[in-house]
This record gives sequence, C-alpha cells and structure tokens, in this order.
Amino acid sequence: MVLRAFIIGALAGVLSSPALAPQAAAQPAPATAVANGQKLYVAQGCYECHGMVGQGSSFSGPRLASPVMPAAGFVKQLRQPRYEMPPYSDKVLSDAQVGDIIAYLQSIPRPAAADSITLLK
Repeated sequence: MVLRAFIIGALAGVLSSPALAPQAAAQPAPATAVANGQKLYVAQGCYECHGMVGQGSSFSGPRLASPVMPAAGFVKQLRQPRYEMPPYSDKVLSDAQVGDIIAYLQSIPRPAAADSITLLK
C-alpha cells in the first residue's frame, strides 16, 4: 500500500511537470526543460547504458527515445528498476528533473526508417 502511494505521488509530480502537461502533447516542451533534461541525462550517467541520444543497445540499456515510453512506466522503472539499472529515488532526481529528462528524450527525432536508407536496400 505504501509502495502504491509512493508511485502515485511520484507520478503526480512528474505528470504535473511543465514538460508533461496535457497541452505539451500538442506543443514541444520548453527549450529550458529540454536543455536541463539533456544535462541531467549526461550528469546522471544515463548515456552510459542508453546512448547519448537514448538509442539504447542490445548489450546494455534499452532504447529510451523515439518513441518515449509512457511517463508512468518511465517513472516506475526509474524509481524501482528491474534488472541491472540502479534506482533513482526522488532524493537523486526530483520529479521535476525526471520531467525534464522525459522532455529531452521526447525532443529527440525518430530515426529514419530502415527502408529509406540507401545502404540498407
């Protein structure tokens, strides 16, 4: 019960972040949130497993960018990770900072489709 309350509280904070507000779905996140999210992504070492642009690797962490997983799943994995990922409590990353990281990941454009790459044809 306490765990569930924690998750709900964490999600409420993240989902109320300016980067994740309902109107943000129609508009890009503020540039300050994206820039701060990128700095946090690097400073917290996320890139070490997930790549500099969230591309992931079959040898380390999964893809985080394009498309970004729903905020609820992202926060759950971040706070109570499965597998080898270290936990990032709200003492390490605040809900607002998590929102900025999500804004950064959402700002990364999708890669080109494989069938549009000449060398892969």
